[in-house]
Amino acid sequence: RDRSVSRGLGDVYKRQQNKRFIIFTILFPVVFYVFFIKQLKFVNTDDSGMIALFSAMFGIAGSGLNTFSQKVSKDKDYFRIMDKISPYSYAHYMFDSVLAQTILNILILFSVTLAGVLIGKLNVTGSYLSISSLLLYFGFYYIVIGFLLGTVFNDETLASASMPIFFLFMMLNITPNIMTTLKMPGIIVTIQKFFPGYYYNEVLLHQTPEKFLQACLVITIYVFIAGTITVIVNKLLQIKRRD
Repeated sequence: RDRSVSRGLGDVYKRQQNKRFIIFTILFPVVFYVFFIKQLKFVNTDDSGMIALFSAMFGIAGSGLNTFSQKVSKDKDYFRIMDKISPYSYAHYMFDSVLAQTILNILILFSVTLAGVLIGKLNVTGSYLSISSLLLYFGFYYIVIGFLLGTVFNDETLASASMPIFFLFMMLNITPNIMTTLKMPGIIVTIQKFFPGYYYNEVLLHQTPEKFLQACLVITIYVFIAGTITVIVNKLLQIKRRD
């Protein structure tokens, strides 16, 4: 366990040296937050804390879908070899990667929260902390999808497709319940309701236990589905390599 934590922290340190990570997953959600608190007419809440949690979601999604997926893609062949010749199994690598990514998600959330405290009059309340925990749980969804993308595709493909992938998932998360000025076709809104982002935004708006539990349930279902698909794909790829 201590080795896993050490590897996780080492991975976090390396990722912090990556300019793409700093710009895409730290600065972007902070700038997004500052924009929204200056232009409140675009969002359906004047709660600085909820706007911060909405903005942090973008950084956490981008980190999982883009930087994490590319890291997995670059590392996977090496760790598959290590799985065969050393006690460090591929499953152990998966655990360490998820741990490191969770620490990075906490860092992203902390950065946006700090910006909120300094310039947005954000008060860190019990409600803010509880929804922060939900956001970090939501982050597992993007971690698992990032791992799946990194497992299936090479890093060159992911690098060229990173922005389309990110904007596709953001389209599912920028929902009309939180951005009332946003006019979307009914079919798009219907599709959004099949994904966790819609229910996470409902929590930000209403902050009720019922909405919290509903979002938690939807996220759990999607994490389970994505996790199951990732395990199946890994097994199929292992069988293909043996053949």
